[in-house]
Amino acid sequence: MADKNDTPETRIPLPADAGAGARNGSATDPATTVIVVATGNSSVGETNGMASRSIDLPVIDAPSETESDSVQVVDSIASAPAEEQQGPTVRSKFGMPLEILKLFLVPAMIIGAFAIGIALLGLAQRNNWIQSASAGSDSNAAGATSQEADVSYICPMMCVPPTNKPGRCPVCAMELVPAAKGGSSGPSSTIEIDPRSRRVAGIKTTVATLQTLAREVSSVGEIKYDETQQKTLAAYIDGRIEQLKADYTGIEVKQGESLGMLYSPNLYSAQVEYLKTLEYNERSNSSNTRVQNSNRRLLKSSRQRLVELGMTEPQINNLDAERTAQRTLDLYAPISGTVIEKMATPGQYIKAGAPIYRLADLSKVWLVLELFPEDAKAIQLGQIVTATTQSLGSEPFEGRVEFIEPTVDPKMRTVGVRVVIDNEKGFLKPGEFAQATLTIPIASDQDGMTKETVVIPRNSLLSIGKTSLAYVETKPGVFQLRKLKTGPSVDGMVAVFEGIESGENVVSKSTFLLDAQMQLQGNPSLIDPDKAVEDGEAQLTEAEKEEIRKAMENLSDADRALAEAQVICPVTEVRLGSMGMGTPIKLEIEGRTVFICCEGCRDSWVNEPDKYFKILDDYLSGKSKQRELTDAEKSEIREALEPLSEEDRALAEAQVICPVTEVRLGSMGMGTPIKLEIEGRTVFICCEGCRDSWVNEPDKYFKILDDYLSDPNGSDNSMPMSPANGDDELPQMQLPQMQLPKMDLPQMQLPQMELPKQ
Repeated sequence: MADKNDTPETRIPLPADAGAGARNGSATDPATTVIVVATGNSSVGETNGMASRSIDLPVIDAPSETESDSVQVVDSIASAPAEEQQGPTVRSKFGMPLEILKLFLVPAMIIGAFAIGIALLGLAQRNNWIQSASAGSDSNAAGATSQEADVSYICPMMCVPPTNKPGRCPVCAMELVPAAKGGSSGPSSTIEIDPRSRRVAGIKTTVATLQTLAREVSSVGEIKYDETQQKTLAAYIDGRIEQLKADYTGIEVKQGESLGMLYSPNLYSAQVEYLKTLEYNERSNSSNTRVQNSNRRLLKSSRQRLVELGMTEPQINNLDAERTAQRTLDLYAPISGTVIEKMATPGQYIKAGAPIYRLADLSKVWLVLELFPEDAKAIQLGQIVTATTQSLGSEPFEGRVEFIEPTVDPKMRTVGVRVVIDNEKGFLKPGEFAQATLTIPIASDQDGMTKETVVIPRNSLLSIGKTSLAYVETKPGVFQLRKLKTGPSVDGMVAVFEGIESGENVVSKSTFLLDAQMQLQGNPSLIDPDKAVEDGEAQLTEAEKEEIRKAMENLSDADRALAEAQVICPVTEVRLGSMGMGTPIKLEIEGRTVFICCEGCRDSWVNEPDKYFKILDDYLSGKSKQRELTDAEKSEIREALEPLSEEDRALAEAQVICPVTEVRLGSMGMGTPIKLEIEGRTVFICCEGCRDSWVNEPDKYFKILDDYLSDPNGSDNSMPMSPANGDDELPQMQLPQMQLPKMDLPQMQLPQMELPKQ
């Protein structure tokens, strides 16, 4: 049998034309011979793990008589398996087969195409390409959905234009807010929502009620001895301690129990002297009254001396009976309690007044709490306090507030509150800390009001800084923005001291959506709650309302109605009846009944009726703005400011107005402005009548002045909210630029494929 590695060779003579075909069509080449390496029965793939190859060898002439045999060999080769006939495998430049590259490239191309599609979809949503396409398709169903067309939905963040389809904003993902067509039908502080929009937005209301609201204050305090139940046992006379029966702290003693013995020579001498005086007094038979009185006084003096040296009445009586001086003096417990301190030892010589024991009655203890002044203010004497200690676990105990310290601790800035607790069983140990809870009722801060206060849900409240707002449904579908004066929040409820009355309906759900609608319509909202002041709807305090009400009382019913409708005096542009002006003055000018705030305004309106009628009409129509001064007014102001120094004149001109009356400095015949120094700032007022107002409420008038100086023309610098009017466009939003961190990644090169030449 031949060796496996011995491969026989077979020479195949080919005809001349076949050889020519093998030589790129050369017709003159002689016949060629191809050496075929046979591998026996083994497949090509199994031979040494290598694929088969056909190898061209130099042409060798063959005899023609073997052509028939050559044809048979060629036929056998043609009938061989395809694996033996395949040509060389095509490889890339890096030696990787093309089939393997296809396995990676095809999925990568699919994933890349999917990512590009997602990116294009997001770009289409951002640029509203998809919305415009869907709008065309929705127009076919306009007749079936005419009711939905009455409602436009607006993004609260103004990312996209209004649409008539509900849903979420494709940019910020916020719920679109339904907006009624045509805007608000009431004043600028109200908004009207139709029933359908209300249902879509989910607006719900809750009735404000009167409740006794209470909040809990927690504090940590220390259990201490009752200072009123402490006693100190001290020596009444110099001497030496012979014995101490209560020889350790913490031992309980009874009142009158002997705690030790004290030896004192002076006490012994006093007892001997007393016994001699007693014996002499008994033997004296003198009938002389003076002698008898003298003996009694001497005996009384000797007895009193024994008392002062520390002997008790029972001890002296025992001395009278036994007629023998005692060498030592028993020391008795002054109260029943516990020895909390031992300050002497047996054999120690002590002076008169030196303390020996300190006793305390632990049947009552103190719990001293440290509270903040605002919390301590609401605590009442006798109030119940619940506390727990670590030693007692979850078992609570109660006490009563007995004393509230009148001063604030200068270091801790707290107020001490003393709570007395019964401790008959002795479970509470002085020095232990306790966690106490006090319930503080929340009531209105107005004098004469009950402890009940108006309460609304916490969800109804919109807060920014110190400003608290809420929406009240004044009529079905009509919601009004209210400024509130609120108290603490307890269990999801908020106490309201001012702004809402009991029984009013307060929005408790979708409050933010309602506020966003107010903002989009240019009305006052959480972002700009004082915008109503610019529109002529000054939010008056309760004190200002009361002042105006009293000023109007002297008018008849008809005149009062006219004055309330006029609102302001157009000369000073301040509210009628406010600023201490008193009852408005009635005038008849050009057939119209009008009112002025004071007599100083009469001549101005009479002399220039057209000017002030225009100011009043503009105010009532909501068009009041900062107007230009006439030449006469400019001259008046210039003359009024002349007496000021150059520096003060510059400051007054920069200030422009007096924030108390809100009129120009130097105008209205007020004369030279008055200079003030308030909180380190140099300011000016128009007259002396404004001094007290600014001094008493500096923050209020500094804010009015600063607001005026920041926007003297009353212009609305807010960003346009809705493109509903005309062809207004939404402002372009500047998205934040994200900068990715730099990463030093290796450069990746894709393998280059070299396709086989055909």
